[in-house]
Amino acid sequence: MVVYHSQIFLFSLVPREPTNFRVEAVPPSSIQITWTAPEDRWNVLTTYTIYYNDTRTRESRREIIFPPAESHTLYNLNANTVYTLRLAASSQYGEGPPTPTLQIRTSTPSKAFMGDHYTVHILENAPIFAYRTLCQY
Repeated sequence: MVVYHSQIFLFSLVPREPTNFRVEAVPPSSIQITWTAPEDRWNVLTTYTIYYNDTRTRESRREIIFPPAESHTLYNLNANTVYTLRLAASSQYGEGPPTPTLQIRTSTPSKAFMGDHYTVHILENAPIFAYRTLCQY
């Protein structure tokens, strides 16, 4: 009787998901994202893709980030809005599985970030009047 023993090693050609995926609201309307690159000795990472969704307008967006970056800030988001975010790494073989989805609410604008603005009206042959106005969101 002849017995054969074989081992099969299965591995994916696409990278694993990034680890330590974290998000933080940064006033007035930004989100700071950090992560750790996946441990994957078979692949050379080519990009990270951040997928994010504004739950108020239901608009889905994505941003491409290039390694070795392990952080990114999303700017000019809607204030006081919940966003869902996930992150995936890609290699020459394609995109790997995304991180679990995280949710975060952007900050509410405060007077500290509103600032003061001045409107100046200039009339021909007349004195200049300055009116103080508040910037409103």
